Amino acid sequence: MTASIQSTTTPSPSRGGGRGEGEPTNVGLNPPSSPRKRGSNPWNFLVSRLRGNDGIGSGRRVQNGFTLIELLVVLSVIALLLTLAAPRYFQHIDRAKEAVLKENLATMRDAIDQYHADTNTWPDSLPALVERHYLRAVPKDPITDSDQTWQEIPATDGGQGVYDVKSGAEGAAADGRAYAEW
Repeated sequence: MTASIQSTTTPSPSRGGGRGEGEPTNVGLNPPSSPRKRGSNPWNFLVSRLRGNDGIGSGRRVQNGFTLIELLVVLSVIALLLTLAAPRYFQHIDRAKEAVLKENLATMRDAIDQYHADTNTWPDSLPALVERHYLRAVPKDPITDSDQTWQEIPATDGGQGVYDVKSGAEGAAADGRAYAEW
């Protein structure tokens, strides 16, 4: 079924200033194109109620934005979440550094053992492992952030050279052991 717009003619008004004789008047679905009175649209009423206006002419202005209380509540919630998350974040960073330290020590010890198996001597120093291509570079100690703080342990079997390597970092790990004992 289709909607149709009906058009009728109105008689001329008895007093002047109205529509003339025979001018069409819209009757049906489409309203006249003349300007409406303020507040005549039902959607305007709903929108004004949603915004908090009491109605037409209430004198209240619509304010966009947040109140100071709302901002303070949001900031306090963010601060609370940060106090919960920050310690865990730093614990994870420390654990990651310890894991890298363990891996670096294992890699260097493996390179020292391979050097000893190939040459039947211990390397003179850690840079000697780099020169002979057993390591690409001397890794950094993640705790001290330097590749110069490694403690080279001399050979105990009467030979010369580096038998083992330990961290030169001060302090203890999360498990209570000192970094220098690793």
